[in-house]
Amino acid sequence: MRAARAAQRQLLADRRHAGGFGLAEVMVGLAIGLLGILMIAQMATLFQDRRRSAVAGNQATGQGAMAAHAMERDLRSAGYAFGAASGCQLDRFFDDTQLSPMALAPLSISADAAGSDTVLVRSGSRPAATQQVRFSAAHPGGATAIGLPDTTGMATGDQVILFEPGRNCLLAQISSIEPGVGIRHDAGAHRWNPAFFGAIATTGEFTSAGALVNIGSLQMVEYSVQGGKLQRRVYRSGSNDWQVQTLASGVVLLKAQYGFDTRTGTLSDKRVSSWSSSLVDANGDLSIDQADLQRLVAVRIALLVQVGAIERARAGSCATTTVAPQWQSGAADGSVTAADLPMAGIGNWQCYRYQVVQNVIVFRNMLWQ
Repeated sequence: MRAARAAQRQLLADRRHAGGFGLAEVMVGLAIGLLGILMIAQMATLFQDRRRSAVAGNQATGQGAMAAHAMERDLRSAGYAFGAASGCQLDRFFDDTQLSPMALAPLSISADAAGSDTVLVRSGSRPAATQQVRFSAAHPGGATAIGLPDTTGMATGDQVILFEPGRNCLLAQISSIEPGVGIRHDAGAHRWNPAFFGAIATTGEFTSAGALVNIGSLQMVEYSVQGGKLQRRVYRSGSNDWQVQTLASGVVLLKAQYGFDTRTGTLSDKRVSSWSSSLVDANGDLSIDQADLQRLVAVRIALLVQVGAIERARAGSCATTTVAPQWQSGAADGSVTAADLPMAGIGNWQCYRYQVVQNVIVFRNMLWQ
């Protein structure tokens, strides 16, 4: 009897199990599955966001490093071949037109306290720098012949700078060479020698204390930020125009400072003792002139690179970057402190991440003078 009842209970249990899951059990199972899918989707989205930020960050690092390297290469050549003519006011003529005088400074910074700066680098193109050569005799205004005791390293078509302390210097182009006698800078096929030069009595007038330096050709490179890109404008001396190149994307700000040696007395070992975003009276003679430019030793630059991926806004506003990025800014006493970069001109700047690439470049050509 007992055995029969036990068999009946086992049969009923087997029937209940064979009936499958109930509705409640199925709903619980579905809920657990949906929660799992939701968690996986959120994890995948988070992973993709972080992956995108990491890739964009690496790209920003590469762009910033490439841009900084290109700038360093040009800045290290600043003032090359200028010699003692560095910093003079340069008179120029092109295709019989007198151009505006230009300071023959190795570096010019157009500073913008509320935004990005513009950096202009000047140098010569000679493959090997040549020493200045003193005139054998005075060079009257309008003359096209220059007496020189040595013409070594000079070639027809080279650009030369005629200079003398206290006078504007002159950019001319060699039209012919007479070894042991001197050079000529006649017009004709040479576009930097004006046909009407003789009518300008004072321009190009030098005494026997004047000298000449061969620069090959005048080179200028300008760096600026335009539309979130670092642009490099290269001056073409042969046609007196500029060629624009886009050097790096994602660069939204460029800041630069001059580094001067403002110590008194004769300087045998130039070093930076003062930083400034504008030219200063470096030698203390109450004027800014060629002597101050010859005390220019280095430049400090900073590039602000924006990570390309915009971060998702929270509560209707961006909070990816809540404080302005900083750079190491120099002061008039030579000290360096962290300073906020001007961000007002960058749209939605709080929605992005940033990297700051900084460098200090020494002008070796200025140190070797």
